[in-house]
Amino acid sequence: MFRSRNNQNLFILTIASEKGGVGKTTIATNLAVYLKALYDDLAVTILSFDNHFSVDNMFAIGPSPPFAVNDLLANRTADEVAVLGQYGVQYIPSEKALRTPSHSTAWLGERLHNVGLNGVLVLDTKPILDWHTEAALMAADLIISPVKDRASLNNVVKIKNVLNRVGGSKRLWLLPSLVDKQSKIDISSSVSRHLVSTARSCNYQVLDIQISRSPKVESLSSGSSHKIHPVLIKARNTLVHAQLKQLAEFTYQHYQSSCHMANVSRLFQQNVEIKNVPSERCRRISVCCPVCSNSSLHEKGHYFYNLRTQHKGLLHADCLERLLQEFCLEIQFEKVHLIALVFDGPGILSSGGDITLHFFSRKANLLQSQRLPLTKQKTMLKLIENISGAQIDTLYREFLLLKINPTSISKQLSDTKYEEFCHFRRKALKELCAAGYY
Repeated sequence: MFRSRNNQNLFILTIASEKGGVGKTTIATNLAVYLKALYDDLAVTILSFDNHFSVDNMFAIGPSPPFAVNDLLANRTADEVAVLGQYGVQYIPSEKALRTPSHSTAWLGERLHNVGLNGVLVLDTKPILDWHTEAALMAADLIISPVKDRASLNNVVKIKNVLNRVGGSKRLWLLPSLVDKQSKIDISSSVSRHLVSTARSCNYQVLDIQISRSPKVESLSSGSSHKIHPVLIKARNTLVHAQLKQLAEFTYQHYQSSCHMANVSRLFQQNVEIKNVPSERCRRISVCCPVCSNSSLHEKGHYFYNLRTQHKGLLHADCLERLLQEFCLEIQFEKVHLIALVFDGPGILSSGGDITLHFFSRKANLLQSQRLPLTKQKTMLKLIENISGAQIDTLYREFLLLKINPTSISKQLSDTKYEEFCHFRRKALKELCAAGYY
């Protein structure tokens, strides 16, 4: 789903779970504090679509502001509604009763990108899949869903179904939360390990971070006072302090990647004319070759596509040749139409990662697969990092597609070639799944 953005530097983080009691609001509010504390120049704003006023109780200073969430969704700008609160975090005052806008849920993303916000916007949601929760999911650049047991994991299916409708399920990350490390399923397996294993077997992206259960942290919002204190101030001696810091760093990395791709997309729009191409196809295009980092969109090249992030662009012909020369491949390239590169990172493997190349014919038949050792694969690793926008040691699983036949970007994004590539991509994935490779 394409969102028209007047402000390209707004990054929306949604914290969502259909099950209550998983630490969703605690994570949302504290993550806002940690982001601001770690990255002082970063604008951080938070709003809640729930009516428990936890956001206000943590960040409010002084008398009640005149405007709140309903006003932001109506016609007020961020300058009118957003209030600078405690710890340098802006907040949008909460509502006792939210009004549902007379728009589709896809409208919220465009609205939020046109109210004058920048930096990171944290959206806390209700534990139900109502209009506001669904809209927050569709608007998000990153979604973190806390899970603590089988029931909360099962509920994630509904969130994923919403995202599948707009092709955004790769934005979803599961965060083990409030799982007691001492709890065991049996003598050899903990609840935490079993939960993560089950989630990954269902093809969910799961963070390597876990938010531990802590009586000290729970007490911060259960006292007689309405005031809620952040972990950073009142519970720095707990494991949760280090875990929230890691979560903030993970979020900031995604924010930086998003800003980088937004900047190159603007540069792309300014310098490359694409006639009769729908605007949603022009999102997340890199103007540079991911191997040599030089401009590649003004000439023919090899089209690449990242299935997780939807980043795309062209690879120079000589860069591809250099890439393929790094390893010996016993295959007739005149029969190869597309290469699928699967990188299983340290989130899956205990080692540094694993690369497998899968070669497909023009009819999307799997011709051959070859596993590559990571040693001496500097160019390949650079390619993966540049296309994914993240360091190798932070990657979980990357799936990159690379066309062998050179083309221009305008031709590749034309109706015929774009639909042909989408059809080919689906067939290639089915082939790999059937063969047990993905």
